[in-house]
Amino acid sequence: MQKPIDKFIPYFFVLFFLVIFTVDFFLVKIAINAQTGLVTDRAYETGLNYNKNLEAFEKQINLKWKGSLRLSEEQKLKNKILFKLLDKQENPIDNGEVIARIIRPIGNFQPDETPLEYNEKTQLYESEYIFKFEGVWEIKIFAKGNENEFQMNQRFIVKK
Repeated sequence: MQKPIDKFIPYFFVLFFLVIFTVDFFLVKIAINAQTGLVTDRAYETGLNYNKNLEAFEKQINLKWKGSLRLSEEQKLKNKILFKLLDKQENPIDNGEVIARIIRPIGNFQPDETPLEYNEKTQLYESEYIFKFEGVWEIKIFAKGNENEFQMNQRFIVKK
């Protein structure tokens, strides 16, 4: 004896496959239109440069230099960048060349660079800098001294 629903069984099969094909169609469409990944020119050279970065990082770790970075607020948006660089025996490195790159991570702003001068009195590398806006800023330090290099970065919140 046939139930009344039995006559719809072929339609259920067709409906099942229509749902599968519809979902597959949308997934394929999304896959085709999605981000294809990162494509770089000269990928081999980029990889070699990355290896150099890893070597420099390893060399910096083996140096055991320590850097500390802070801001001293002078006036509204005017701050003094203070950086201390110590060697592995905790002695200040005073003959270095230090540059601070100031970056605004929010928005599309051009990075700015300022050299830091060594102050014998405070044993700090210093530079006054006027920030354009309040908010989050990142300072990247590039220091060279005793034929070695040191890098560090730190984010700060600048307030009015």
